[in-house]
Amino acid sequence: MTDPEGNSMGRLYYENGYATLAIERFYNHPRTVVWDAMTDNEQLNSWFIAKVRMIPGSDGFIESWFGQPLLHVEGKITSWEPPHLLEHEWNIQPNDVVPEGEFSTMRWELEDLNGGTLLKLTHRNLTKQTMAGFRTGLDPAPADHIILERLESYLSSKPFFDVHTRFTELKETYHKLP
Repeated sequence: MTDPEGNSMGRLYYENGYATLAIERFYNHPRTVVWDAMTDNEQLNSWFIAKVRMIPGSDGFIESWFGQPLLHVEGKITSWEPPHLLEHEWNIQPNDVVPEGEFSTMRWELEDLNGGTLLKLTHRNLTKQTMAGFRTGLDPAPADHIILERLESYLSSKPFFDVHTRFTELKETYHKLP
């Protein structure tokens, strides 16, 4: 299945009450260029969909702020193998929007492919309530999809699209997935 722009939709899996979203994207850029765009704070903040801060490295940390109301996401970097693998926690502490919190993991794998880079993003251990978009301002499937599209726009020096319009389009499409 593809989205309205022709990009592959992510695959969604449920196991033991938790969801995993897996999305792959090909970028016609060397792996080191993609890695740097993902891990250099100045570059990252120029394309990411929210304010984000990363302390790179195997003992590193990442945090971002997004949504309405504003949510704080934070986590330790659990795997750091430049320029191949970045894995980090994606944690939201209990609050008014997410009373029990949300504690998941994002894994970004980069592989050389046909002169470019294949990026595999796996976001796992998401609750069904969060994955289904039942929480105000929290819907990771369209958000993760948009993050990868904006990375492509940044790498290719293309103009960025309106995030809110795109989010609405993708939310409808993702919520139709089984």
